[in-house]
Amino acid sequence: MINYHSHPETAEGTAEGIRKLGRKAVLVQADLSTTGGTRNLCSDPEKLKALLDNIPLKRLGKTTGVAGVVAFLASTDADYIRGTTIFVDGGLTWNYSEQ
Repeated sequence: MINYHSHPETAEGTAEGIRKLGRKAVLVQADLSTTGGTRNLCSDPEKLKALLDNIPLKRLGKTTGVAGVVAFLASTDADYIRGTTIFVDGGLTWNYSEQ
């Protein structure tokens, strides 16, 4: 498990090292979830609106959504998934544009 605050390049490098050891390496790239860490963003209506305008689901993610993906990846149902990144971001990555 890689700390979810890791810089993407660091996480990818760590995942590559894990993969070379013959282990399953899948990155879960999550967006901003409704946690204490987003309190400042959520308290600024203008910044929050600019972000939500880029998310097709028009809301921040939930930590349970990320946990569900990780639980699935740890299960035997996902035993054929290797070497990829799964984005849990409500479509932000696909839809993002600079404001």
